[in-house]
Amino acid sequence: MNADSLRNKHVKLETFLNDKLYKPDIIGIVEVKANNCTVFPQISEFALDSYDVCYVNLDNVYGRGVLLYTALWMNVSPYIPDGPALDSVWITIKLLEKDRLIIGCIYRSLSSSAMMILI
Repeated sequence: MNADSLRNKHVKLETFLNDKLYKPDIIGIVEVKANNCTVFPQISEFALDSYDVCYVNLDNVYGRGVLLYTALWMNVSPYIPDGPALDSVWITIKLLEKDRLIIGCIYRSLSSSAMMILI
């Protein structure tokens, strides 16, 4: 989901999730901060019941901010990919035995170059 400032939409997201019988296990959100953000949000502003959150670029000038919400029951840990620093957040989900699943949420501005999306 592209929020273009999640502060304005967080209550709507909570209401939407509370109305659902089956909730998503993973929710990715880009453009969490408003364009030209001068007051950085606190991660506590984006807490959702029954979800953990991994995030990037919420507390600095760089980027618009990216969040990945994951259901509490999932065995998730942060993942740091090799390569250039992007406006992205990644997680690893442990599966059976030594298997794992890597999931990422990436924000790419329309004005960024094609090279910025390479990992």
